[in-house]
Amino acid sequence: MKTVLKTLAVIWAVLVAMGCSSVPNPYIPETVGVVTPGKLESGLQVRITPIEDHTPLGTPVLFRVHIRNVGENALWVPKDPTLVFLWTYPNGRRDNFVLEDPAPRHFREQEAVLLQPGHQVTLSQAIETYYFPRPGITEFSVVINVPRNTNPELDPFWHGELTSNSYGIRMMKPGQGVAQLAMNDTSS
Repeated sequence: MKTVLKTLAVIWAVLVAMGCSSVPNPYIPETVGVVTPGKLESGLQVRITPIEDHTPLGTPVLFRVHIRNVGENALWVPKDPTLVFLWTYPNGRRDNFVLEDPAPRHFREQEAVLLQPGHQVTLSQAIETYYFPRPGITEFSVVINVPRNTNPELDPFWHGELTSNSYGIRMMKPGQGVAQLAMNDTSS
């Protein structure tokens, strides 16, 4: 019996040492365009769209951030909410961030907009890419974080944290155009 247990222990150790375990592969971005839909939270949705699906490294990626009221009631939202962009590099590495809950704030009417159902606010944001490690598809999303409003005159006021859709952008070598990219894809 001891011999059988020792044999099983040795076999198990060899299998573990060889990597025969169920470790999932890391997530690698593969899609240019919308990858996942945005989440809905209390009648609000955030969506990002880039100006271009392909950008040379070193050139900023330009995004539009759409904050849309998809609910049935009008909502107050800040004109300039905190936007935190996240991305996953072509090798699957993600950036890390800590987003603290903001302290309650007294918003004045000129700092907010009343979004009617079906209406949206669109903001612009540029993400610098000069330090991105290499060409390939990088997947982006944005999180908005809005503190609770203490001004009773602006009610209902949306507050909370909401993540947008994710969107894949092909990061190209500097000087490489979309036509060159298409020729490289067909020649490989």
